[in-house]
Amino acid sequence: MTSRGRLLLGVLLAVALVLLGFLAYRASVDRYDPEGQSADRAARAAVVTRANVLAVQAMSYDSASAAADIAEAEKNMTIDMRVQYERTLPTSREQDDQDGTGAKIVARVVRSGLISLTRDKASVLVFVNQRASATSTKKVLESPTWQVLHLVRQDSQWLLSGMEAP
Repeated sequence: MTSRGRLLLGVLLAVALVLLGFLAYRASVDRYDPEGQSADRAARAAVVTRANVLAVQAMSYDSASAAADIAEAEKNMTIDMRVQYERTLPTSREQDDQDGTGAKIVARVVRSGLISLTRDKASVLVFVNQRASATSTKKVLESPTWQVLHLVRQDSQWLLSGMEAP
């Protein structure tokens, strides 16, 4: 091999090593794949935990503290989600009628999993058991269901932006 060929081979090898180093650095710093999905385990676990909390908040109801519970849940929702959520709630008159009944729905997340996570959006599948009871009856209704929760990041906080039921 001539000295010119060795020089060319050396330059190509150096360029390849620099490129490989740059790609290794990017992989260690950037936790998002080319489609925008997060590969950071801690971020993925945190968004699933947040979705579980939001699911319990949105899917639970206590007639004794309905107004406060609803207000607390709505703090963690986008404006559009609040509108959708309020359509599912009892009217103010119905809430007043239920006030003395002890009507209560307690939601408990049984299992959940991340569907997708980008910098500003996430979707999480949650399996929830809802337990409904009232002081006027001894019957307790257990209702298993699932929801796909959609979250958006606003001001470094994950907010509920949508829920899809079966």
